[in-house]
Amino acid sequence: MKFLNQIVCLLLLTILLALSQGCSMPTVFVVSASKSLISGSITALLAEPDKEFAHSAMEADLKLLEGLLELSPEDKELLTLAAQGYTGYALIYLEECEPERAIEFYTRARNFGLRALSLRDERFADPDISYKLFDSAVHNLHKADVGAAYWTGMAWGSLVSLQLTSPTALPGFPKAKGLMEWVARTDSSFYHYGAFWFLGTYYSSLPPMMGGSAEKALVYFEKADKYCQGQFQLGRVLFAKGYAIQALDKERFEILLNSVIDYAKSPPDDEIKELRLLNRSSARRAEKLLKQADEIF
Repeated sequence: MKFLNQIVCLLLLTILLALSQGCSMPTVFVVSASKSLISGSITALLAEPDKEFAHSAMEADLKLLEGLLELSPEDKELLTLAAQGYTGYALIYLEECEPERAIEFYTRARNFGLRALSLRDERFADPDISYKLFDSAVHNLHKADVGAAYWTGMAWGSLVSLQLTSPTALPGFPKAKGLMEWVARTDSSFYHYGAFWFLGTYYSSLPPMMGGSAEKALVYFEKADKYCQGQFQLGRVLFAKGYAIQALDKERFEILLNSVIDYAKSPPDDEIKELRLLNRSSARRAEKLLKQADEIF
């Protein structure tokens, strides 16, 4: 990890030099040489079980990504990585303790994702367009856009979830849902059936008068958990926090959260490496929620 940090710092200096020289250095070389490293670094960070150890390295990666995007602002791969990186950072490090900063970082992630999608259809460049126009743009997406669509929807949905009482934020929820429904139809297994987890959370976040449905939420959550075979622990936290609370099912709430905590204490040999950081972070969320069980129910 230390070695990766040193290389990231060296690349940042290279990018700064390139920018200071008005990009007279071979931009294509700098960007292409950095892509595989930054992607590998993010993979290594996600496989790191120690949340604090990964913290500073993740921040360095995000600044590197932004520097690369200054050199190559229409690089779809980099834009998608930035959407993923800022979403992950907000989720793991900010959402629970600094929600206002999480809103800022989710907004950055959403905007990077929309920039990536706008390379397919320029209407995505404006997050405030009507739902009708947005939905029409979604129907123009190709399978190659799944990653950008997923991380944009994830960031946007998380952004709205932190501002459910804000009338200016709520219109973004159906747009995020539209993206995730498209991902579910196009490649449902993407990021550990992430679209199913999202849709379960969506339907359990809203009251029935606004389109919420405990029954629909349960179908999505159970389907996602079955397909993931208990490997995606954040999903079980969302299942407990969403459906179990909405349905006033305290028994399911406690079973789900205890399973997340037990998993972290004794992870299986076949644990997916890229989920280690997220799974350990999810265990801390589960512990916090369990302590609030009597207040919630």
